[in-house]
Amino acid sequence: MAKRVTIAAEALGVSERTVRRFIGRYRVSSQTTSLVPKVRGPNKKRRRLGAVRERLVDEAIQTHYLIRPKPPMEEAYRQIVHQCQQLALPASARNSVLKRIRDLDARLAARKRLGAKAAQAIAQSTPGVLEASEALELIQIDHTLATHCMHQSLNPLSRALAQSLRTTIYGSLAFGALARPLHSFR
Repeated sequence: MAKRVTIAAEALGVSERTVRRFIGRYRVSSQTTSLVPKVRGPNKKRRRLGAVRERLVDEAIQTHYLIRPKPPMEEAYRQIVHQCQQLALPASARNSVLKRIRDLDARLAARKRLGAKAAQAIAQSTPGVLEASEALELIQIDHTLATHCMHQSLNPLSRALAQSLRTTIYGSLAFGALARPLHSFR
């Protein structure tokens, strides 16, 4: 077993200890996803303020942010600092409070801060309807994140090819070569 671990460590470019950790994790779950590297650092989902300060933050958000007229986020933070000082607790970090506010459900926040009608008007997307009567009659492309991810993972030659292909497609769309109805391509 030791020789196989050594060979695997050399092939993967990691230490023998790391290979043994991989083997241990795989034995526990027997899934290849157990071999995916763990994210280091604190768990982002876990709240670390403590029960009392968490309650203060939640109350301040409810009473000083989710109200009408719309106060700024800083107002809720100032209220939390004030309450923490009264209870002789260390104040919560500004960013942790503002992050909790940003993580609120946008619809709920809009309803409470703007009122039901205004929130409904904001929630409705652009008026009008896009309808397609046959397959591929309507195609929408939002490539920004996909393009970024693709460019990060491609080698320089593949990146240049992808850029050339994208330029060709968009150029064709702009000059009308692909703007004809699909049935004309048959």
